[in-house]
Amino acid sequence: MTTTKASSVRGFVFTAVTFVSVFIAGASILPLYDVYRRDGNVTDSQLSLVSVAYFVAAVATLLVLGRLSSYIGRRPVTLAALILAIAGCVILLDVRSVAPLIIGRALIGIATGLASSALVAWVADLAPAQPAWLGPTIASTTPMAGFAIGALGAGLLATFGPAPRQFSFIISIGLLIVCLVGVLTVRESVTRNRGARASLRPRLVVPQGVRRLMPLAFTLYLATWAFGG
Repeated sequence: MTTTKASSVRGFVFTAVTFVSVFIAGASILPLYDVYRRDGNVTDSQLSLVSVAYFVAAVATLLVLGRLSSYIGRRPVTLAALILAIAGCVILLDVRSVAPLIIGRALIGIATGLASSALVAWVADLAPAQPAWLGPTIASTTPMAGFAIGALGAGLLATFGPAPRQFSFIISIGLLIVCLVGVLTVRESVTRNRGARASLRPRLVVPQGVRRLMPLAFTLYLATWAFGG
């Protein structure tokens, strides 16, 4: 294996690990919702507001900043996602009311939105040519894998860990810092070019080649997400 090819493989693996780490951090709070509610820190209606804050932040970020990494590079956007995720976890270390929950979850929502654009593209850029399915599979399944790992791991830590309300965030912060340092060593796959400001204007485009699959995808996503909910 040549040095360049080995570097690409390491970069692919590391960007995939970074991608899943952001979503692990995003899910690490989920088992604690009931803890906050039982302790009287938040109400059920406030928890609903927290969920809305997360999803609005993530979707707005995808709409506005989803193409930014194609103009300024994958690394800067990924670093921003990691920094925001770390900041969100730091805020969530001390939850005594709904305010830090909303702020922390919104920051992590922005982070996952940035990761869902920049890191998906970076994973695809660095994916090996063979097997051809590997890059798309990793990019599409990582968010759900990260949520599952984060939620189950945080649940175990909340039950058996030394600091139930903080330990999962401490681990997430450490993991994200390792990813942040490691990302600096991964090869950038995009040459900076003009158009970053124009890319912030939201555009909804369905590529010609996948339009016939959209009704099927819409039906499957609606059914599976409704069932999951």
